[in-house]
Amino acid sequence: MIVIDNVLISEDVIDKKFICDLNKCKGGCCEEGDAGAPLEDEEIKTIEEIFEKVKPYLTKDGLAEIAKTGLKVYDNEFGWTTPTIGSKAGKSLSVLLNKLITTE
Repeated sequence: MIVIDNVLISEDVIDKKFICDLNKCKGGCCEEGDAGAPLEDEEIKTIEEIFEKVKPYLTKDGLAEIAKTGLKVYDNEFGWTTPTIGSKAGKSLSVLLNKLITTE
């Protein structure tokens, strides 16, 4: 265990890979967080490969955001992430793309 400001944190945060569990979070990070879902290089490739298949399921706002920012956005704090609509509240875009990445 690691102690930070009197809070115990499992060492798993160092060793384990981050994976969204959309059944549990219901898109909370993507909807209320400061950035979209974090992306690894392999996930970016998957998004690029499947985008045309998922495009019909995205909202007009989501498609407009992709046209403006691209399929991925670099965040200084989080690295590559899925784009969000506006600065926050990108659930319709980030959650759908992340769900498709993890099930493809």
